Amino acid sequence: MFCSTNLPPRGDDLLAHNCKEMIQSPGYPYVCCICSNVSKQVWKFKRHFLVHTKEKNFSCTLCEYRTCYLNDLQKHLRKHTGEKPYKCTFCPFTAAHSSTMSYHLRIHQDLKVKCPHCAYKCVKQKDLNTHIERRHMSGDVANHIQHMLEIGHNMS
Repeated sequence: MFCSTNLPPRGDDLLAHNCKEMIQSPGYPYVCCICSNVSKQVWKFKRHFLVHTKEKNFSCTLCEYRTCYLNDLQKHLRKHTGEKPYKCTFCPFTAAHSSTMSYHLRIHQDLKVKCPHCAYKCVKQKDLNTHIERRHMSGDVANHIQHMLEIGHNMS
């Protein structure tokens, strides 16, 4: 059960209150009483808790963006600078964020989903479905299949 007391208005007070009112969770000593986020390290818990304080002390000088995390501001600034520090080791692709690079790297893995009509290959079934609709079906056929899926018919 979460803390039922009235929460203090300021971030530091709120964090101190939350640390006193922590709920124990097996393997995770720090549990947020507001959203039940769990953490093993106090520094991660404190970092998480900034989300609830609404104190966004880091702001972009080029636009209105504000955040409570310095790291998020640094990532945001790449939108303005065009910096792309993540480089693919298989091709010339570069990315501003590690998550974008992780997604990109999947194309270099064994592409398991293959088009039955041409040499197109991809990682996700959803991408293959889009390819087939755009390249191999007339509008009427694609619309019919979409309609059948919407009303719950099994297409297999």
